[in-house]
Amino acid sequence: MLLITLFALMCLFILVIVQDLIFLLWAFKLPDVHHASCSTPKICVLIPCFNEDKVLEATVVAVLGSRDVHLSRVICINDGSTDGTLALMHKLRETYGDPLQIVTMANSGKAIALNKGLKEVDTPIFACIDADTVVLPGTLSSLSKTLLCAGAAAVAVAVAGHVIAGGGTRGGWIHNAQVTEFETTVYLERRVLSALRWLPVVPGSAGVFLTEAVRAIGGYSDSTITEDTHLTMELLLAGHDVIQSKAPAVTEIPDTLTPLYRQRLRWATGEIQVVIRTAGGR
Repeated sequence: MLLITLFALMCLFILVIVQDLIFLLWAFKLPDVHHASCSTPKICVLIPCFNEDKVLEATVVAVLGSRDVHLSRVICINDGSTDGTLALMHKLRETYGDPLQIVTMANSGKAIALNKGLKEVDTPIFACIDADTVVLPGTLSSLSKTLLCAGAAAVAVAVAGHVIAGGGTRGGWIHNAQVTEFETTVYLERRVLSALRWLPVVPGSAGVFLTEAVRAIGGYSDSTITEDTHLTMELLLAGHDVIQSKAPAVTEIPDTLTPLYRQRLRWATGEIQVVIRTAGGR
């Protein structure tokens, strides 16, 4: 029995390697999106927060440092934090003033927080950035222009950022394994699935959306624990396209086994929930 199990695992491992090699060859052939002639886009940025006082400042400063994009509002939604997140928001508001906006609410979950922020959006597009994710100066501009000005890609209603694993204990094997995973399997698969017009998720860590398209499907659903996957699937099932971008964003990753296990269990559970919910309606 043990030999059969080992043989099955070895076959599965070989299949994964072959799949990734095929994806690698295909991904390099996919055309890049060019949008040099696009005008400067206007955008709102949603940053949902629950107990994020250790990482939020870096996220907000990075967003405010974005180039070649007009930030109408940077909306920080405090989802009933019990640490110093709200105090930090007010400190950042005093330091940076407009366009920083604070929205407060009792703890209700990320989906409800995003919907509350969505009500404040006054631009044709908006970005969702996790409070533990840092964008580069050109990230929001590239995402926005890809969505608005990319020719054939303009039929899409959402564009995903290229999420890079960061933070954690750099140099540790858990960190290094996730960096390799994000840069190979995850990114290659996402580029290929984007070309097939079936990208399963625009990650909550970095994505830009057409405002009216998201509002038309009722915003974010709180019936699953992976609201980003649920939203993406609802957009796909409504007949829209979502696409993958090369625009980078660096997100915090777990640096020990216990939080990594909890993260992956949440992802897997959420994906099952999304399949059940989308099959039977919200």
